[in-house]
Amino acid sequence: LNILSADIDTTSFETARGVLAGEGVYLNHTLESADRAITFINNVLDFINGVLLFDYTTGKWTISLKRYADALVRTYGDSAGADENAANFSIITQEWSNLYNKIVLDYELFDVKAFTILSNELVKQITGLEKFKQVRVPFKTTKDGAAFYGSIAFNKHSKLTSNVSF
Repeated sequence: LNILSADIDTTSFETARGVLAGEGVYLNHTLESADRAITFINNVLDFINGVLLFDYTTGKWTISLKRYADALVRTYGDSAGADENAANFSIITQEWSNLYNKIVLDYELFDVKAFTILSNELVKQITGLEKFKQVRVPFKTTKDGAAFYGSIAFNKHSKLTSNVSF
Protein backbone atom coordinates (compact mmCIF):
# COMPACT_ATOMS: atom_id res chain seq x y z
CA LEU A 1 0.00 0.00 0.00
CA ASN A 2 3.05 2.25 0.24
CA ILE A 3 1.99 3.85 3.52
CA LEU A 4 4.84 4.81 5.81
CA SER A 5 4.53 3.64 9.40
CA ALA A 6 4.93 7.30 10.47
CA ASP A 7 1.68 8.03 8.59
CA ILE A 8 -0.36 5.57 10.70
CA ASP A 9 -2.09 6.56 13.93
CA THR A 10 -0.96 3.52 15.91
CA THR A 11 -2.86 4.67 19.00
CA SER A 12 -6.18 4.28 17.15
CA PHE A 13 -5.20 0.75 16.10
CA GLU A 14 -4.16 -0.17 19.64
CA THR A 15 -7.45 1.22 20.98
CA ALA A 16 -9.42 -0.78 18.39
CA ARG A 17 -7.47 -3.93 19.30
CA GLY A 18 -8.36 -3.42 22.97
CA VAL A 19 -12.06 -2.86 22.23
CA LEU A 20 -12.22 -5.93 19.98
CA ALA A 21 -10.45 -8.08 22.59
CA GLY A 22 -12.93 -6.86 25.20
CA GLU A 23 -15.78 -7.85 22.90
CA GLY A 24 -14.21 -11.28 22.28
CA VAL A 25 -13.82 -10.55 18.57
CA TYR A 26 -10.77 -12.30 17.16
CA LEU A 27 -9.83 -13.40 13.66
CA ASN A 28 -7.24 -15.73 12.24
CA HIS A 29 -6.14 -15.30 8.64
CA THR A 30 -2.90 -15.23 6.69
CA LEU A 31 -2.57 -12.79 3.80
CA GLU A 32 -1.22 -14.83 0.90
CA SER A 33 -0.61 -12.14 -1.70
CA ALA A 34 0.04 -8.40 -1.81
CA ASP A 35 -2.42 -8.21 -4.72
CA ARG A 36 -5.27 -8.98 -2.35
CA ALA A 37 -4.34 -6.47 0.36
CA ILE A 38 -7.19 -4.03 -0.35
CA THR A 39 -9.77 -6.82 -0.43
CA PHE A 40 -8.34 -8.25 2.79
CA ILE A 41 -8.43 -4.85 4.53
CA ASN A 42 -12.03 -4.31 3.41
CA ASN A 43 -13.01 -7.78 4.69
CA VAL A 44 -11.38 -7.06 8.05
CA LEU A 45 -13.15 -3.69 8.30
CA ASP A 46 -16.49 -5.34 7.49
CA PHE A 47 -15.83 -8.07 10.04
CA ILE A 48 -14.98 -5.66 12.88
CA ASN A 49 -17.51 -3.01 11.79
CA GLY A 50 -14.76 -0.44 11.39
CA VAL A 51 -13.61 2.29 9.05
CA LEU A 52 -10.15 3.29 7.91
CA LEU A 53 -9.87 7.03 7.34
CA PHE A 54 -7.25 9.63 6.64
CA ASP A 55 -7.49 12.21 9.42
CA TYR A 56 -6.54 15.58 7.97
CA THR A 57 -6.12 17.08 11.43
CA THR A 58 -3.27 14.67 12.28
CA GLY A 59 -2.13 13.79 8.76
CA LYS A 60 -2.35 10.08 9.60
CA TRP A 61 -4.39 7.01 8.72
CA THR A 62 -6.67 6.09 11.60
CA ILE A 63 -9.07 3.26 12.38
CA SER A 64 -12.39 3.79 14.06
CA LEU A 65 -14.89 1.18 15.22
CA LYS A 66 -18.56 1.88 14.55
CA ARG A 67 -20.41 1.13 17.74
CA TYR A 68 -23.96 2.09 18.66
CA ALA A 69 -22.92 2.99 22.19
CA ASP A 70 -20.19 5.32 20.94
CA ALA A 71 -21.29 8.81 21.97
CA LEU A 72 -18.19 10.50 20.59
CA VAL A 73 -18.82 12.41 17.37
CA ARG A 74 -15.81 12.36 15.07
CA THR A 75 -15.40 14.73 12.15
CA TYR A 76 -12.87 13.89 9.46
CA GLY A 77 -11.90 15.62 6.28
CA ASP A 78 -10.78 18.93 4.89
CA SER A 79 -13.18 21.66 6.02
CA ALA A 80 -12.26 23.98 3.12
CA GLY A 81 -15.22 22.86 0.98
CA ALA A 82 -17.67 22.17 3.80
CA ASP A 83 -20.33 24.68 2.74
CA GLU A 84 -20.64 23.48 -0.85
CA ASN A 85 -20.72 19.82 0.23
CA ALA A 86 -23.33 20.37 2.93
CA ALA A 87 -25.87 21.35 0.29
CA ASN A 88 -25.59 17.99 -1.52
CA PHE A 89 -26.73 15.23 0.78
CA SER A 90 -29.37 12.54 0.63
CA ILE A 91 -31.10 10.26 3.12
CA ILE A 92 -31.75 6.73 1.90
CA THR A 93 -34.11 4.49 3.86
CA GLN A 94 -34.53 0.79 3.10
CA GLU A 95 -37.98 -0.47 2.16
CA TRP A 96 -39.69 -3.36 3.93
CA SER A 97 -39.69 -5.38 0.70
CA ASN A 98 -35.86 -5.30 0.62
CA LEU A 99 -35.49 -6.82 4.09
CA TYR A 100 -34.97 -10.48 5.02
CA ASN A 101 -36.68 -12.16 7.95
CA LYS A 102 -34.08 -14.96 8.25
CA ILE A 103 -30.31 -14.53 8.21
CA VAL A 104 -28.41 -17.81 7.82
CA LEU A 105 -24.99 -17.19 9.31
CA ASP A 106 -22.22 -19.62 8.28
CA TYR A 107 -19.09 -19.42 10.40
CA GLU A 108 -15.94 -21.33 11.23
CA LEU A 109 -14.54 -21.43 14.72
CA PHE A 110 -10.93 -22.41 15.17
CA ASP A 111 -11.98 -26.07 15.49
CA VAL A 112 -15.43 -26.50 13.86
CA LYS A 113 -17.68 -25.22 11.07
CA ALA A 114 -21.24 -24.28 12.01
CA PHE A 115 -24.23 -22.13 11.15
CA THR A 116 -27.07 -20.43 12.94
CA ILE A 117 -30.30 -18.76 11.83
CA LEU A 118 -31.20 -15.29 13.07
CA SER A 119 -34.87 -14.34 12.73
CA ASN A 120 -36.87 -11.14 12.57
CA GLU A 121 -40.50 -12.23 12.60
CA LEU A 122 -41.75 -8.64 12.35
CA VAL A 123 -40.41 -8.46 8.77
CA LYS A 124 -42.34 -11.64 7.92
CA GLN A 125 -45.55 -10.30 9.49
CA ILE A 126 -45.36 -6.99 7.63
CA THR A 127 -44.26 -8.30 4.22
CA GLY A 128 -46.02 -11.67 4.34
CA LEU A 129 -42.85 -13.19 2.87
CA GLU A 130 -40.35 -15.75 4.10
CA LYS A 131 -37.00 -14.43 2.82
CA PHE A 132 -33.59 -15.93 3.63
CA LYS A 133 -30.21 -14.21 3.31
CA GLN A 134 -27.06 -16.36 3.44
CA VAL A 135 -24.13 -14.61 5.15
CA ARG A 136 -20.66 -16.04 5.76
CA VAL A 137 -18.21 -14.83 8.40
CA PRO A 138 -15.07 -14.17 6.32
CA PHE A 139 -12.55 -15.40 8.91
CA LYS A 140 -12.02 -18.18 11.42
CA THR A 141 -12.97 -16.66 14.74
CA THR A 142 -14.41 -17.29 18.20
CA LYS A 143 -18.09 -17.83 18.96
CA ASP A 144 -18.25 -14.23 20.23
CA GLY A 145 -16.65 -13.02 16.98
CA ALA A 146 -19.24 -14.92 14.92
CA ALA A 147 -22.07 -13.53 17.07
CA PHE A 148 -20.69 -10.01 16.66
CA TYR A 149 -20.50 -10.35 12.86
CA GLY A 150 -23.97 -11.91 12.85
CA SER A 151 -25.43 -8.94 14.71
CA ILE A 152 -23.98 -6.57 12.10
CA ALA A 153 -25.38 -8.69 9.25
CA PHE A 154 -28.74 -8.93 11.04
CA ASN A 155 -28.96 -5.15 11.42
CA LYS A 156 -27.92 -4.60 7.81
CA HIS A 157 -30.32 -7.08 6.21
CA SER A 158 -33.36 -7.31 8.50
CA LYS A 159 -33.88 -3.87 10.07
CA LEU A 160 -35.03 -0.61 8.57
CA THR A 161 -32.07 1.74 8.42
CA SER A 162 -31.41 5.18 7.02
CA ASN A 163 -28.12 6.22 5.46
CA VAL A 164 -27.03 9.80 4.95
CA SER A 165 -24.59 10.50 2.14
CA PHE A 166 -22.93 13.71 1.03
